[in-house]
Amino acid sequence: MDILAIDKNGKLVAIELKRDVADRFADLQAIHYATYSSNINLEQIIDMMADYKRKKYDKDVSKEEIQNGIIEFIANPDFSEFDNKPRIILVANDFREETLSAILWLRDDGINITCIKLEPYKIGENIVIKPGNSSFLPEAKDYIVQVEQKKKTTSELTKRQDELIFEKR
Repeated sequence: MDILAIDKNGKLVAIELKRDVADRFADLQAIHYATYSSNINLEQIIDMMADYKRKKYDKDVSKEEIQNGIIEFIANPDFSEFDNKPRIILVANDFREETLSAILWLRDDGINITCIKLEPYKIGENIVIKPGNSSFLPEAKDYIVQVEQKKKTTSELTKRQDELIFEKR
């Protein structure tokens, strides 16, 4: 997993980073990471952070200090433990239409998954990253058109069935 984060609501966030265009299975890879993180509890996060700080800064930090920092960061007063439905964020320079269609389909089923485009620019010796719009409707237009057509067809079919039922009475 590229990044495992915590948001202000006390949700775990599985973040998958891609340097260029998200490949064909970036969505599936992110789902695997979310599946893994869905079973992580607060104590495990505290242990992970303690290990990270020990390795990164060569310094021991008490688990109580880490827990207090997490609880202080989370703005949700009802937080006591992470739930089993982490958010998913895919970050890339661009996304394939089939990936975006899958993301939209998952979102329709209540999965909290988002795509964010980042565009890198070189300005002199510096690299600047411009966040793009996470609204990816133009790229997934075929999926959206198909969903709308199906809704219309289903609505017409339901209307016709209702009319037949009414005529039989």
